[in-house]
Amino acid sequence: MTACPVAQFRFREQPRPWPVGTAAGLGIVCREAAASGLPVLVADSGGAPDAVLEGETGHVVDGRSVAATADRLTRLLLNPALAREMGARGRHRVRAEWSWAHSWETPRGLLAQEAPSSPRGG
Repeated sequence: MTACPVAQFRFREQPRPWPVGTAAGLGIVCREAAASGLPVLVADSGGAPDAVLEGETGHVVDGRSVAATADRLTRLLLNPALAREMGARGRHRVRAEWSWAHSWETPRGLLAQEAPSSPRGG
């Protein structure tokens, strides 16, 4: 079997409600893995699911289900071509949607649309 790297992030150790602030909010680590060309496997917790397009750039699983996690991870490990495709799509998505240029232009454009035009006074 050909080696197939997969980035897997586990956010829950056991099924229980988490207090505010204990789950990742934005999923930066997931985006970094995707930017490296890896398919990403995450639990459905915090901001991690927002970083993955299910079935396209990786998989989002029930973080309480060992069987679901094992199933998706096994599928990726046994199908390196699929894993490479997901990794490539993830890299493309990160470059298109999370580059510094994109991160700057989006709020800049919104501010330009919402900025009231008022005369400058002294």
